[in-house]
Amino acid sequence: AFPELQEATGRLMGEVANAGLLPEVLEAVLETPPIKGGPNGATLRLGREPGDVKAKRTPRFVGLDVPGYSMKPIQRYEERAMHIWGDEEVEERWDPIRMGLSYIDLTPACDLPLQVAMCFISAALWLWRALQLLGDNCGGDTWLEDYIFEDLWSVSPEQKRLAMQFALKRAIFELVDYASLMAEGQLLPGPRLTIQRAAYLLLRKVSARFGTEEDAPKVVEQIKRMLMSARTSPVWSPPVLLVSDAVFVDILSGRLHQAFMEELREAPESAARVLPSAVSEYTLYEASLLGAGDTTNVTYARFELMGALLHDSGRKWADVEAVFGHSPMPLDAVGFAAGARPGRLSPEAASDLEVAA
Repeated sequence: AFPELQEATGRLMGEVANAGLLPEVLEAVLETPPIKGGPNGATLRLGREPGDVKAKRTPRFVGLDVPGYSMKPIQRYEERAMHIWGDEEVEERWDPIRMGLSYIDLTPACDLPLQVAMCFISAALWLWRALQLLGDNCGGDTWLEDYIFEDLWSVSPEQKRLAMQFALKRAIFELVDYASLMAEGQLLPGPRLTIQRAAYLLLRKVSARFGTEEDAPKVVEQIKRMLMSARTSPVWSPPVLLVSDAVFVDILSGRLHQAFMEELREAPESAARVLPSAVSEYTLYEASLLGAGDTTNVTYARFELMGALLHDSGRKWADVEAVFGHSPMPLDAVGFAAGARPGRLSPEAASDLEVAA
């Protein structure tokens, strides 16, 4: 019953949006800081306090599997890594940096782009835990000496901690940027928000405690990426999960997104328009290009997208044809420069072009 439930949920949220109630919903659930931009510079009432973000230690979808796909290799890898380095209560089995590096080592074994992005996010989250412990200076950091360069062996313990904090913060920002850019270009619109939300929450936590003025543009850019993903999603707070659970995120969020977008696209003219029509058409077209939407005809979706874009911008197909209708050189039926060979001008056409010039 899962596919029917996901489609029903996505369409229900689409009906909420078409009824004009989406702004009130976003005001309650979207995790953004106060935004200035109202009348006379007032602060808009939007969103709520961002939630916490931490490395996941236990699976979410216990006992579930996907026909034709085995999750056991990644599950066993994560369980083994947790057992060796992820027990914070046992000093001999606690090394958050090694846990973070283990997720980077896991990336070659991933089958889905989402799994790779989640490996980067998981690695960053474990490094964030290490950074927290160094900042608290209250124990749990016996692993520190294992990662100090020989150039720093003679410096004071405080200087060692400071150097490691700088290195961990830089590594976290780099890993988050990798994951966010990968989500932007290679993930389906549905699961994209899972990565962008985790990336935003993590950058906000790190910059709030260890940030400098130079970090502000990166945090602002990540907020924009999250909001761009959230506006096309019916679920705005996807959880942080283990990499072995990524396949469920891919399936569930993809179906939710497709049902939500289809409901917005099929809305009557009297419905409240929460997005330009071209946005919903583009996300469905993008999803079909990346392998989702088995029932979507890519060619038809491309024409629907262009039609919606022209409608939103107040133009017509004739305007586009007029722009491309006249060429400075003769073209054949398929758009190549006319001549004996495609892409090459004939001597007669070349001389005509020189005379016209």
